[in-house]
Amino acid sequence: MRNSKGLMLASAALSLPAVAQAESAAAGQEEALTTIIVTGIVPDDSRLMPGSRDVVEREDIEERAPISLRDQLIAIPGINVVEEDAGGLALNIGIRGLDPRRSSRILLMEDGVPIALAPYGDPAAHYAPPVERIERIEVVRGSGQILYGPQTVGGMINFVSTPVPTDGAMVRGEARGGTRGLYGFQGALGTGSEKGGVLIEATARGGDGIRDSHDFDIWEVLAKGRVMLGETHELRLRASHYQERSNITETMLGTLEYEADPFQAPTGRFDRFEQDRTHLQASHVWTPGDKVQLTTTGYWVRTFRASFRQTDKPGGWDDAPDERGLATGWTVLDRCFDEDDPEPGTGGSADNQITPEASAACGGRWRPRRFHYYGIESRLDAGHNLFGLENTITAGVRWHQERVQRDQFRSSDPAIRSLDFARSLTGSAHREDAAIDVRAFSGYVQNSTTAGAVTITGGLRFEHIETTTLVRRASSTAVDITVDQTDTVLLPGLGAVWQVATGTEIFGGVHAGFAPPRPSRDIGTEGPAPVAPERSTNWELGIRSQPRPGVSLEATLFRTDFREIVISSALGSFVNGGRTRQEGLEVAGRIDTGPLTGSDHNLWLQAAWTHVPTARFGTTSDAAFSAGDGGVTGAPCDDDDGCFNGNGIIAGSRLPYAPRNTLSLTAGYQHPAGIEARFGLDYRSSQQPDPFARVLDTAINASGCSDALCSGLAGAIPAVTLFNAGLSYTPDKGRVTFFATAWNLFDKQYLASRVDGMAAGRPRTIVGGVRMRF
Repeated sequence: MRNSKGLMLASAALSLPAVAQAESAAAGQEEALTTIIVTGIVPDDSRLMPGSRDVVEREDIEERAPISLRDQLIAIPGINVVEEDAGGLALNIGIRGLDPRRSSRILLMEDGVPIALAPYGDPAAHYAPPVERIERIEVVRGSGQILYGPQTVGGMINFVSTPVPTDGAMVRGEARGGTRGLYGFQGALGTGSEKGGVLIEATARGGDGIRDSHDFDIWEVLAKGRVMLGETHELRLRASHYQERSNITETMLGTLEYEADPFQAPTGRFDRFEQDRTHLQASHVWTPGDKVQLTTTGYWVRTFRASFRQTDKPGGWDDAPDERGLATGWTVLDRCFDEDDPEPGTGGSADNQITPEASAACGGRWRPRRFHYYGIESRLDAGHNLFGLENTITAGVRWHQERVQRDQFRSSDPAIRSLDFARSLTGSAHREDAAIDVRAFSGYVQNSTTAGAVTITGGLRFEHIETTTLVRRASSTAVDITVDQTDTVLLPGLGAVWQVATGTEIFGGVHAGFAPPRPSRDIGTEGPAPVAPERSTNWELGIRSQPRPGVSLEATLFRTDFREIVISSALGSFVNGGRTRQEGLEVAGRIDTGPLTGSDHNLWLQAAWTHVPTARFGTTSDAAFSAGDGGVTGAPCDDDDGCFNGNGIIAGSRLPYAPRNTLSLTAGYQHPAGIEARFGLDYRSSQQPDPFARVLDTAINASGCSDALCSGLAGAIPAVTLFNAGLSYTPDKGRVTFFATAWNLFDKQYLASRVDGMAAGRPRTIVGGVRMRF
């Protein structure tokens, strides 16, 4: 992040503008590129944000040339991203030791609006904006989070899309291609003036994926407009539609399958994931004076996502009480495997692996789900001089409503591969039918007071959430259960910034964190299991400095104490895990020799290191260990009378997917002729799997396996170091850039995750392309 430490972005009521002038196309060239307005949601004055934060500008993204957002985000301190697919379609982002699964414990936004499937009812991320059209990435990890919500336990990431031009026509385009069929196209066309403008942008990406038959294709179209309604009123409009079609499955591999071929996908030809997302947004910005701005934004988001799979659990493992301990290391066709008399090609052993013929003759399960949310938020940003001191106040309110419809269909009939056929099924084939309605009201106020070199910021967020869950069918049984839940919380935050010298600040703060619980994947016949929201206390103390041009540094100590963390207790089931603690240190910085020496040649070094020595459970659950008949720990489980699988929540054990160290280190060179080169590494230390996987059965069964040994769920995820490199050339520093980038340069084979089984990381990937702007 070029000189990003200590830089702040444009503040906004959902958006306050900061004018960013585009660079000249070439030294001495008379014509400049079109001026655009880049709009963010974080104050540009660092004194107003008493916490750690980062900003990645478009030039940083172009410099790193990432294939997906994951490649860019891992260079930001505090962030751990668990891989799942080659295109980074499903981001799994964890911050400061929090579980990365579906990024459900951080607030992801685009242009100031949450992008989770349902920010309150199902805060999981299956969508992320294509990296090709991102203008800027804003990350907040300190007490400033309370302005955004509802998630404030880990951090906030806001993706800023390409802005509307303000000074004539603008054309941008990019085409890329690479190994394993990777391709990408992006084009933007816009025009505008200070009075208004329009922008249309299209993106397409695809490739063959990491595993066999894991092709993916996405496209997105976005249109934006703005118009000044007089001197003080501005109207901003945005509409976008996104579509994904992929063969990526969430079921990974058992241990023996992975050893045989880590890139296989036994049913990949038929496994599918579909997603359609439409986003509408309108903002009115009223600026009656230099120190006052009121922004009102309405938003409407509808997402349909559906997944089809033929296997559900890796390595023959099953979490049903009377099926414990039967893992064989080989996955089975979920709907067509007979444990007592398995048909040829249906899986379960090395001698009976899943075959394409058996897969083609089998059905599976669909999980179609609809998510619809909308709301309106008004935010006031104003400066005032209470008590004769410089003050800045931000206050706002938001009304938000959402509806979630969850269905699941299962059948051994291969016709179920058609979603229309699946929807026609009734009776026990319709396994789940549940609706979730959420009504939420939130308000916030934050004031910063500056007295000399010290600025003190205090704030308060209010969240009132009413959730109604109606379960019509569960576990293939017709039920009629309605569960109501109301949560009301007050979330205070307090921090301070001390400017100890020019360009150097010491900051510190504390704030209360909150996150709604995400629903379990499967709902039982007694309705959804009660899960309390997460509550935390987050502390920070740090320093950021830009002592001179070309040098930037930030270091932050942090501590997060949870009272009720939410943990995966089995595949798709969630429980409260009690108390946890995360403590650590983030250090990041960059040195550019060009600005330091006044030379046209620039050597640079950039680093981001996160050290999390403490990330542990503070309590032991009553259901921590697996118990056999009669509920006796260590006893065999021959039937479902008293048997249960433990959730593994044991005091002192490490949190899942919380590496002790992550490091991103990159060195580069920029030649005045327009040539740029970089070489870097990304390191991640070992990680622990989900807690429930640590207490799986260890007794060797008739197949010579056990759940712990062969399911693929248990065991550490080893440390890994991956190298990357890039080269670009912009002739005459003009408007056309040729680039090439390589990730996992030395083609290291490594284990990326054990969520849902063993998943291999991305092999060596080389991409080349051309980028143009006019």
